[in-house]
Amino acid sequence: MRHITFAALVSLSLAAAPALAGAETWRCSATKGPVTHVLSATVEGERVTGFDYLAMTKGASDVTSCSLAPEGEPAAGPDGVTTFPLTDDDVAVARKRGDTIVFDFTQTRLSHYCGQSSTIAATLTLKAGAKRCLAVKNQ
Repeated sequence: MRHITFAALVSLSLAAAPALAGAETWRCSATKGPVTHVLSATVEGERVTGFDYLAMTKGASDVTSCSLAPEGEPAAGPDGVTTFPLTDDDVAVARKRGDTIVFDFTQTRLSHYCGQSSTIAATLTLKAGAKRCLAVKNQ
């Protein structure tokens, strides 16, 4: 397993690909316990059209990381809900209401994305213009 410094991981995650024309990129980060979460979401109107998520878990002597990004076309549902396909049958769900997006990562298997000592958020809330993620719940 590769070990990368915490600062390098945060820098890489914040340098997400640029948003599409007409789209906005919302970003936030937060630390809950030993886990730092960094999220970048692409928003077009009332829909979330993409995201990049990184979770870094600090251990006794190193940092392990998990990353999630869509692997295919998202499915738009009613009421601002977008479902993103991930590895195998895993999905991430984003629910946008006004200036807030709630990401739900409970339908993912950690073993597909994380090392043995890592974890990700179960749910995480992103608010437009806020640098800190809100209401983070670790899995």
